[in-house]
Amino acid sequence: QSPGFTLCQYDSLKLEAFSTKGAVNTWKIISPDGTQLGASGNRSVIRVNQSGKYTVILYASGCGTDTDTIFVNVHPAPLVDFNT
Repeated sequence: QSPGFTLCQYDSLKLEAFSTKGAVNTWKIISPDGTQLGASGNRSVIRVNQSGKYTVILYASGCGTDTDTIFVNVHPAPLVDFNT
């Protein structure tokens, strides 16, 4: 399991797999509200529209299977207001 990192709300999460050459890579991204997104390939880009903790799971398959998981903390976008 890899360490996590931090983004800001509405940033793009750029995913890149460094699996064994020839492996088939698929991604599962679980947003803070539990919504699951999927992607495939060595590279993928996901926009993070919600603040909170995302779980990103990389699946590699070929001659066997392996997984790796990271956690992404997304800080909320600032709110601007001229009213007090």
